[in-house]
Amino acid sequence: IEEISGQSFQEYMTQEVLLPLGMEHSTFVLTDSLNWQIATLYNKDGSISEPYVYTALAAASLYSCTNDMAKFLKAHVTENTVLSKESLKEMTTATAFRNQIGIHGLGPQLFSGSDENSHVIGHNGSNLKPQINTTARIDLIDGNGIVVLEMGNESLATVIGDEWLYQ
Repeated sequence: IEEISGQSFQEYMTQEVLLPLGMEHSTFVLTDSLNWQIATLYNKDGSISEPYVYTALAAASLYSCTNDMAKFLKAHVTENTVLSKESLKEMTTATAFRNQIGIHGLGPQLFSGSDENSHVIGHNGSNLKPQINTTARIDLIDGNGIVVLEMGNESLATVIGDEWLYQ
């Protein structure tokens, strides 16, 4: 992105994705100038932790809130200037398989397995220090979704997301 656009990853994502989707409380780079109130981060033992700064911004550095993540999910089921129907189709075509069942597209995880009546996509995320676990999932057919951001447990958000999916 940086080589082709000539912008930093943060600048490009802010201009081309975050702001067009109304994600005004999301960033890939925390700076003092943002003056945001981010949640206190906790380790598994309950001690307070500073944010861990990753060099891989796209893969591991999105700071967001549930409201902005819901806007991101909604972009997958509503017309918008960021994600075309053609792009969504390509993104949700299986590119990685487990036991011949598609589990990843170009970006999102494919959570529906072999259920042809379900088209749930999303992503889980986790970190060990501070201990964070997240999930964001949406059903492309009915538009229902779930966003869970939690800390202090390595898998709670994923478990809640699975319970939502398999209810």
